[in-house]
This record gives sequence, structure tokens and C-alpha cells, in this order.
Amino acid sequence: MRVIYVDVDTLRPDHTGPYGYRRRITPQLDAFAEGAAVLESYYASDSPCLPSRTALTSGQFGITNGVVGHHGSAARFRIDAGHGLEPGRPLLGQHLGAHGYLTACISSFAERHRAWYFLGNFRETVRATPEVGDEPANIITDRALEWIGGHKENPDWYLHLTYWDPHMDYLQEKEWTNRAKDAGPAPAWPDQNAIDAHAEVYGPRSALDLMYSDGMIENRSPDNAPQAIRTRDDYERLINGYDGAIMYWDSQFGRLLDGIRAMGLGEDVAIIVSADHGESFGEQGSYAEHGLANEPVHHLPMIIKWPGLTDGTAQIRSDALLYNIDYAPTLCDLLGLPIPANGKGQASPRYCTARTLKAANTWSWDTAPTPSNGPSATGTTSTSVRTTPAHSGQSGSHCSTSRRTLSSRKTS
Repeated sequence: MRVIYVDVDTLRPDHTGPYGYRRRITPQLDAFAEGAAVLESYYASDSPCLPSRTALTSGQFGITNGVVGHHGSAARFRIDAGHGLEPGRPLLGQHLGAHGYLTACISSFAERHRAWYFLGNFRETVRATPEVGDEPANIITDRALEWIGGHKENPDWYLHLTYWDPHMDYLQEKEWTNRAKDAGPAPAWPDQNAIDAHAEVYGPRSALDLMYSDGMIENRSPDNAPQAIRTRDDYERLINGYDGAIMYWDSQFGRLLDGIRAMGLGEDVAIIVSADHGESFGEQGSYAEHGLANEPVHHLPMIIKWPGLTDGTAQIRSDALLYNIDYAPTLCDLLGLPIPANGKGQASPRYCTARTLKAANTWSWDTAPTPSNGPSATGTTSTSVRTTPAHSGQSGSHCSTSRRTLSSRKTS
């Protein structure tokens, strides 16, 4: 199976159509999600960037893998010295490689965060520009299509793409910011009263210290972000910049999909869209930042289109509570590979087993046949499932092979 993991840095799900955003700034992602599985309650186990991607590829919480921050001892990945893969605890890419997959990434993440162990996931690594971080989406898509074109005859590969555009400083052309502004009103909160109260909060990326992080930061995109947040106009300028960055990325995501289809691979590539973390826009007094453990930072998009599993016209939605540490074992399960012994995530019953899914050609939980069908946020038909939260300590529902669609019943 050919698999592409689209890693969109700082993509807050509630600023996309599949998660109900009123501004229509993600038309390409919206169309992609029409025939995909949309996971509504998918969360980063650790944040921000370095802890999140380490958890993703190690399958372990930061408290286990050692990476809980960006600096000093908080950023040290725990691994024993020795030769080859650490028994029972390979990185995701190492595990895929050991089972015959060519693994590659187009990303400067390892250099940006001095996370050299991240490179251990991949046989091939492409840094798309001489710069470290902030590569524009068009260049990432260019390199991705080149790589895919050079490997389209290989039936088994895994390609990790990192897009940076929604990360502050919002470096897209002003045209995209204006288009986002014209797409509809900005979120109503924070209102002016909340913004006034946030003036009492101090520290990096607070309302009045928006351009302070590890020291003062030059505002590299004054057309897309204000110097500080003092008024609703300032806030809306910031949101327009963020949404414009997402809109620009979305256009390049569409170009990626078009390129894959032009190569004749449209039905032969599994594509997964997610993020490392979201972003705060006033929550806890933080703006354009992801350093706090709150809902908008930890809630992630997860949209999966998998040949043979999500084929058809109906969008599939699930509210099962999932962590990004569940991704590695679930991917292994879907590919029919053994799951490493020492990971902390689980593949089942969160998504059900790949064997059951392949046999039924469905994503289904064994609940009462009470359909919950209707229009999605983008106006498409969808089916949904309600399950016991996977990390709640209660038993989840079981898979069923008897139905084509998903159904729901309240659990006691």
C-alpha cells in the first residue's frame, strides 16, 4: 500500500470545513473529506511540535519517551545505546521499513527542532529549501509530486509531508488573507470585553506581547498579523492571516491530489491529513501560540481516505476519543503488520481491526441499527458512529461486518 501522511503544522480543526467552520476556506479538504473518515475527537497526547511528533512516531506518551518540551532535558528522547532497532520499541518508520516499506519524508522538522532521531523514521529525507522551517506549501507540493512520480511503480511506500503555512508568521501573499476575510465573519469570541481582560495577561504570545517569544520577534508579515491585540479589529486581522494561510495550504493540497490523480494513482494511495497541534486564539490569554495544554491546542484533525475501506459516497464520522499515539498501531493494523510490543497506543477497538474492515468494506461499530445520517458541515451526506470513549477506561463497542453504514446507540 502507498500511504501519504499530510502533516499540517498548527492546523486547528475547527477552522476547516469538515469540522464545521463557517468560513469556506478549505474547499479542497472539504471535497476530500466527502468520501473519507473524519475523526471528531482526535487529540495530541503531548504538545507542542516536538513532543507531539515524537509521540506520533514512537507510539508513546512523552512521559515514557522522554520528550515533553522543546529545550534541555525536557527534549531528550530516551533510547538505549546499541546497534539496530531497540527491541519492541522501533520508531514507526523503522518498523515500516523492517517490513518492506520504503519510507521517506519531505520535511525540515528534524533540523528545525534538532530532533535528529526523527530522521530514523525514514530511508530518504528531503529538505525542500535551504531554509529550516517555513517552506511554502507550493514547494512542498512540488517536491512531493516529484518523489511520488519517481516511485509510482513501487507498491509499498510511506511518505510524510510537513506543511508549515498555518504556523505563525503567516507568510502567504496578502491575496490569500483578503480571500479569507471575504469568506465570512471571523469567530465572535473573543469579544472586546475579553480582549480588554487579556491585556492583564503577560508573557510570550499574549495580547500585548504578541511578537515576543524567545525575545522580541520581527513581524515578518504585517499585512497578515498585527503587532498586538488591543481591539476586535486586531483580532480579526490575526484570524484573517491564519485563515489565509490555511486557505493557501488548501490550494496546494488540492494540487497534490490533482497530481496524484494525473499519475493514475488516485485509487491506489491512502491519504491521511492531520496536524501536530492546533492553536490558541485568546484561550487562556494566548494568541497565535500552541504552548498551553488546552482544547484548541490539543484537538487535532484526522481525516483518512483509505482504498478499499472508505470507498463510496458517504462521509464517515466517529466521535471515539483517540490520541495520536494510537496512530502508529492503527496504521500497522491497517497494513496487516505486527504492532510493536512496547507502544502505549492501541489499534482496537478504537478503529476496529483491519481484518474486519477489509472483510466488510465498512467502518462499523456493533450498536443498535438506528441510523444517524444527514448533511455534514459541508453539505455532504454522512454517516456517524457514537462509541464509548476509547480512553475512558470503559469497554468500547465491537466491530460488525453486517452493515455497510455506521449506526449509533447511546451506551449506558
